[in-house]
Amino acid sequence: MYFIKKEVADGEDVSDKIWSGEYGFVRAGLLLLLVYLAIFSNMFNNIVLSAFSGIHALTALIVGWDKDISFSDRIKAWFQKKWLFVVIVIAWFVAVLFQSQDPRNDIARSQGATGSLTGAVSTYFRNFISANKMAALMLVIFTAIFAICAIKYKNSLGYLGRAIIEIALSFVIASAYLIILCGVSSPVYLERNDVKISLFFYILLGIVLAFGWAVGESPNAKLEMILPFVVFIIGSQSLNYCKSYSDYNMNGLSYEQELVISNDLIEQFVDADEKGLDEFDLHVIVNPDADDNWPYPSYAGELVGDALFRHGMISRQIKANTVFDQKKNGELMISFK
Repeated sequence: MYFIKKEVADGEDVSDKIWSGEYGFVRAGLLLLLVYLAIFSNMFNNIVLSAFSGIHALTALIVGWDKDISFSDRIKAWFQKKWLFVVIVIAWFVAVLFQSQDPRNDIARSQGATGSLTGAVSTYFRNFISANKMAALMLVIFTAIFAICAIKYKNSLGYLGRAIIEIALSFVIASAYLIILCGVSSPVYLERNDVKISLFFYILLGIVLAFGWAVGESPNAKLEMILPFVVFIIGSQSLNYCKSYSDYNMNGLSYEQELVISNDLIEQFVDADEKGLDEFDLHVIVNPDADDNWPYPSYAGELVGDALFRHGMISRQIKANTVFDQKKNGELMISFK
């Protein structure tokens, strides 16, 4: 959204301003940090930024093509203004390469996990059919408002036309990527809300831009009166105890249960550290329906120990051998049935 605002709406060249120092060290550094976090965070979500970056850079190259300038000079001028977006796309490819080496891939294959391109396509389109009814109603309302205002103020669309085109193309790229990714891994991922956000992001962004333009171009319509209503709907449908983190708590464990499990994990590491051990068996709960996957994969001990060491909770790096222990379920009073 920031790049659309600066690059498309305001006509700025963010890359050029960063390179020239106009943005300043702090602002440029923060922006690059956010880009890094967006790319190297989640393979289902980083496509949002990378797809737009690729489309925006390519669009700028096509629109700004000048036959009177040599090919090398055209590429040089384009790269100077859009190098950040080129770097984002390259970084995304690097992230995909790293993800292909993730140890969870071998674990999933060993458990018989198989993808299905046909299943991914089916699940993809089923998301639109099963969309929240209130969200669908808002979509209809926003579309109607935008259509009316676009007809009435068709000569003042300005940047919105190009923004909608880039958003639409980015949506197509992101959709194709998610279908392929989930077709290779598992179509079930397309049913998760944290994956769906990458699917619906561009739709919501297009709606927001259109609605914002409509409000700005028709002040007498008092369309801003709808905003509190929209905020309430979005908040009530997303930020609540049952829905917000449901995909990261697949088994519906309560906050108190999650806290007990986490504290037990930490206590085992602290106890091993106090005993001066360099290696120990980390006993974790058993989930029969997701063996070696949720909530603890076999390599969890190494990652948890590293995190505790980096945060100063233990004094040394301790090798932990994960042991799935049914007795631990009884001890912590955890049941997945």
